[in-house]
Amino acid sequence: MRVLIRCWSRSAAAEQGARGLGGIEVELTARQQSILKQVVEDYILSVVPVPSEKNAGRAGMKVSSATVRNEMVELEELGLLTHPHTSAGRVPSDLGYRYYIEHLMTESGLTPMEAETIWHQFHQIEAEVDEWVPLAAAVMAQMARMAALVTKLHSPGDRLKRVELVSVQDDLVLVVLILRSGGLQQRMLRLNGPVSREDLIRLANKLTDLLGGKGSSEILRKAAGLVGLEQEFAMAVGRLMQQSERNWSDAIYYEGIGYVSGEPEFGRAERLFSLMQALQRGATLAPLLGEVADSGGLRVIIGRENEAEEMRGCSLVLTRYGLSGQAAGVVGVVGPTRMRYWRAVSLVRFMAGLLDQLVEQSLR
Repeated sequence: MRVLIRCWSRSAAAEQGARGLGGIEVELTARQQSILKQVVEDYILSVVPVPSEKNAGRAGMKVSSATVRNEMVELEELGLLTHPHTSAGRVPSDLGYRYYIEHLMTESGLTPMEAETIWHQFHQIEAEVDEWVPLAAAVMAQMARMAALVTKLHSPGDRLKRVELVSVQDDLVLVVLILRSGGLQQRMLRLNGPVSREDLIRLANKLTDLLGGKGSSEILRKAAGLVGLEQEFAMAVGRLMQQSERNWSDAIYYEGIGYVSGEPEFGRAERLFSLMQALQRGATLAPLLGEVADSGGLRVIIGRENEAEEMRGCSLVLTRYGLSGQAAGVVGVVGPTRMRYWRAVSLVRFMAGLLDQLVEQSLR
């Protein structure tokens, strides 16, 4: 059977010797597919290069270890396996993982008990989108035993829904914006003198009536025509709205970095440090996250398919959540290329679906 494997990155495809725009033609027999599947899954779980004897001894594999060894040599020549010089066994290449994910993998769905537990955790918190994002990252990291990332919702044309002004001290006020997308923005504003709680409530209601339904540019124009405290607060609201309209990838929540640091692939401090730097710099992942948010669908980026050099020892499983064209974010997991893809894909799909429902409910 001849199969065209598509890579996400043109540069990765070029490195792999691809023919055409990011595609590699590979022809495998049923036996080779079975061997490749077993090598990938064994290596993911054991972190030990897989020898031919292990595959030959499996139930249903009625061939000698020499036959399996020859098949593994051919898989290596096709670029699907690699052969560490210190071991008699073989490990999957990035292309081998790609073939496995697209043609051989069976997803491992969440159990009913796992799904119920996750839903229960979300129902225990307030119905604000900004509360869901860190919880989603924490839940996925714990269940996948990998790093998880979730971005805040981003809506290019977001509008103000409500203003709240909370007294912190006599002259210090917390300005809170609730957006129509369900997002939330807040900042501290220090005033020239004290303002009573009653006046803050009155001002918040007036600003909501005056600025509700508007974007940052309209709010700032309105603010220019106001005076006194009304203008000061309206300007603060306008600047906060501008902040909410900036690149949503600036607000990425990570959890579970400790799981990644415990993997043998990141035993060297410099490799872990490079990964940490890449994750902490939102600009590194911004183009990829933007593509995922725009296109929808689930994306798996493996090793050298990553454009960023410091990410090429990793794989990412990402998908969009929210409402396309209104308010969308990205949810996913990050780990070594030797990750349990069957678990990661199922978990990311489930979490995106859950967040879809929560976002839809919040926008009703």
